[in-house]
Amino acid sequence: MHHFEPAGPSASGYYWKQTATMDWCEENYAACNYIAEFWNTLSNAFFLILSLYGASMTHRLGLGHRFTLAYLGIALVGIGSWLFHMTLIYEMQLLDELPMVYVVCVLTYAMANLGIKESRGLRTRVLAWAMGLEALLFTWIYLAVPNPLIFLGLYSSQVNGLIVYSFMLYVRIKDTPETRDFKASMGSLVKVAFASYTSGGILWMADNVLCQHLRVGRTWVGWPLSLILQFHAWWHILSGFGAYCFVLLIFGLHLQAQGKAKGFDLHWRGGILPTLGLEKVKMVKMA
Repeated sequence: MHHFEPAGPSASGYYWKQTATMDWCEENYAACNYIAEFWNTLSNAFFLILSLYGASMTHRLGLGHRFTLAYLGIALVGIGSWLFHMTLIYEMQLLDELPMVYVVCVLTYAMANLGIKESRGLRTRVLAWAMGLEALLFTWIYLAVPNPLIFLGLYSSQVNGLIVYSFMLYVRIKDTPETRDFKASMGSLVKVAFASYTSGGILWMADNVLCQHLRVGRTWVGWPLSLILQFHAWWHILSGFGAYCFVLLIFGLHLQAQGKAKGFDLHWRGGILPTLGLEKVKMVKMA
């Protein structure tokens, strides 16, 4: 990642005028003149498809607006990231970064209201207003001071806080014959979500710190092995999968807080993709 002031017109022959305050390690316009960072753009397709699948699943099962909204927010991040990496335009950069903070606010709201139905009581309303105020305040500050470190600081600290808190809640689940299957399902989600997000974060940092070495390596190994060294694209894939699993994890904790852990029927499609079973979840369908 390179931080610079908004640039002037792009080089001759390139379609977009680069105005973003950040640029990434992938070579710009290496594939065509219409997409600035080809693989960083294309990798968001996985991000987008997975989050839309999650939104469809939670809406179809009637799991509550907060979970569907979380997945739709993640989908919006995927769209914004696609447009940002395709154009390296400042407005598209905002469409990538701002929704990331908004999604974290939605997840914070969901985590703080475990076991509580939506639109019930003063607590939920106060927290909803607080998260909305945080989103508005951050937007105002970031538009006034467009330094990516402000975004990275808030986003990473709040995400790490959610991860630590969810792990603490998982550890507190009692290991009894009645909860053994539930805790095993939650444990698998915790491990996969944590591994995906952590490994993606490591690749994100490596993409920034080792950029020159990665560019040399991609040139040396050539196509298609060079795709392995597109670390920022892998960050999109791994963080998208981790976010998908994390929303399911919050839903499981929500059921457990309601005393309905038996309704958490987790399946792994192809041994890779976690999904919710239809029958048990419908038994505990929430408003």
